[in-house]
Amino acid sequence: MSLTVERILQNYPFYSQASAPMQEKIAAAGNLVSAPAGHFLFGKGDVCRQVVLVGSGNIRIFSLADSGREISLYHVTQGGTCPINIMCALLGTTTPAMAVVDAPLEAVTLPAEQFRSWVESEAVVRQFTIEAMGKRLVDVITLVEELVFKRVDIRLADFLAARFKAAATEPPTIAMTHEEIAIEIGTAREVVSRTLRDFLSQGAVELKRGKITLRDISRLHAIMHAD
Repeated sequence: MSLTVERILQNYPFYSQASAPMQEKIAAAGNLVSAPAGHFLFGKGDVCRQVVLVGSGNIRIFSLADSGREISLYHVTQGGTCPINIMCALLGTTTPAMAVVDAPLEAVTLPAEQFRSWVESEAVVRQFTIEAMGKRLVDVITLVEELVFKRVDIRLADFLAARFKAAATEPPTIAMTHEEIAIEIGTAREVVSRTLRDFLSQGAVELKRGKITLRDISRLHAIMHAD
């Protein structure tokens, strides 16, 4: 593990803006953890006894239906927080969703009981918690609006454009299966496959097994802004 407790905590305002004595208390309570991709941090109905602060990696928060269908709610990356994790740690309630490591994780965990006491006594921790939970609430509301009001082809084009923009290859290529994409945008794999074939016929993308390559960003943008 290359990161230290202090380096990870510096990404979080409740630590970086705290007084020196408070920083010492937070760092002393922190515990370095690592987890490989595929590791489950918590399942539906679990109790959160730790607050997780991400130094590197990616945590996917998702909901799983009785049918086995998944939908991703949001991702937590460096400097981010999971409001479900924080809420359940503060209230002592069980989690309504699940969390899995998407990319190898390095993080700091803080005991839930200790974090709860800081929220009550330290304004900087309380403000951070309110802002973190409020931001994620907006993200989830946006997700619900997209699922209800936005067509699947537009949602898929938006998703691909964002992933292509972040891709390190040239031409931009995404290494994801149709099933993985379906989980991210909240639809069925068959719908993603059919829509991608439409994108292919329009010259926007190129499809290979487990990979999608950008061919024409202007055509993808045209789909994104279609009525």
